[in-house]
Amino acid sequence: ICCEVNMLKTLLLVSLLLGASLASCPPTSTLYTVGGVPLKQFQGDSAFFYLSDLDVDADGSPNAYAPNNTGIDYLANAGSPGNWWGIATDSGGTPYVQGSYPQGSYAPYPGFYVSTTSLEDSGFPAYDARRYANAVNLTFIVLPSGKSSGARLGDLAYVYWTKNARSAFAVYADVGPSSSIGEGSVALHEALGNNPYSSSGRVVSGIDGNTVYTLVMPGTGYGKLLSQADVNKLGQSAFNAWGGFTRFKSCILQ
Repeated sequence: ICCEVNMLKTLLLVSLLLGASLASCPPTSTLYTVGGVPLKQFQGDSAFFYLSDLDVDADGSPNAYAPNNTGIDYLANAGSPGNWWGIATDSGGTPYVQGSYPQGSYAPYPGFYVSTTSLEDSGFPAYDARRYANAVNLTFIVLPSGKSSGARLGDLAYVYWTKNARSAFAVYADVGPSSSIGEGSVALHEALGNNPYSSSGRVVSGIDGNTVYTLVMPGTGYGKLLSQADVNKLGQSAFNAWGGFTRFKSCILQ
């Protein structure tokens, strides 16, 4: 009998602790549903979160696209002549080419196109690869056009892969189609423990299945490009202010 009483007390304590934990998590509402993925928000909170797969975004990296289609991403993903959306062009629609157009331009990958992102550093001209967020070196996320729920380019996010419990901070640096969500830079995939490169060197190996949580924190950035060190520092600060992993675990992962 004594053991049964102790067990009942233990179960009651666990129940009370669990109830207290859940009680501290406000109810959620769905802001949008994009491609079958709901974007959720806690009552009274500006941050929002979603659970999705994670495609690979190579945009902004100077070796993303090349005229002969030898970049780490397929040239078709940047558009086509007369309708380029992933590479920088002059006013007439002619793509800039590193080192040769304009002549002598900044060229970490001579002969490659200049790949763009929505977040830019206006201190560099449009034909300079340093103007854009480098997907190979910077952890960033992509949000659908018109459905950023108050987040602005440059705001911070916390990304968590449930498969291995790896996480990373990221900056909102690119805008994607309004009909899909779940995309991150090459560097973000690597930070989460996923190798996005195929045997041929293309970045085609994303994370399948809805196993990646992304918590976006509007109003936490400065609307400009950041170094990876600053993404980590500002991201950690914003995440802690939101409630940190303790809140994330009890209110989102539970």
